[in-house]
Amino acid sequence: MDNINIKILGAINTLSTSSIVSPLEVNKTFKLDEIEFGDRLMSLRRLRYVNVERGDYAPSRSLPNGIHGVSITDDGRQYLRRGKYL
Repeated sequence: MDNINIKILGAINTLSTSSIVSPLEVNKTFKLDEIEFGDRLMSLRRLRYVNVERGDYAPSRSLPNGIHGVSITDDGRQYLRRGKYL
């Protein structure tokens, strides 16, 4: 996992300790292209570090790939702790 993904995971952990947060809110920190950011979230999802919500809900608050919510999983928190990123 590269540094950007680790920082994204840390930002999600900070913004979303126990609930779902808008991916657009998380991306305000990184200012990545929305398509690239969505791809990175899906990569983190495949690793089981985040949960994503997708659909047609609130297109103005969604990424182009339909992600409108993201939260960190226990595996994601453990990854951050093991790597001493927390």
